[in-house]
Amino acid sequence: MLSIRGTYTGKTIKPLAKVDKKPNTPVIITFLDHEDEASLAFEEAQSKYQKLAERFDFGETPGAGYAQEIMSEYRSTLSRV
Repeated sequence: MLSIRGTYTGKTIKPLAKVDKKPNTPVIITFLDHEDEASLAFEEAQSKYQKLAERFDFGETPGAGYAQEIMSEYRSTLSRV
């Protein structure tokens, strides 16, 4: 499952990020009643973690640099929530 942010124009929904899916892929669209600081922080963190996860090679042990990067993001996220 992939969650992304987007905007509703009144007629269509436009993603704010590139979506690498085939046309006519089924989706679930959720309209948020309101956005607060915690939900925005969570969505930002989710995006960052997704990018970090895409770089992770599951066949090898991650290096110290990767661990340091993901831990700093984790601490930063926790301080905002």
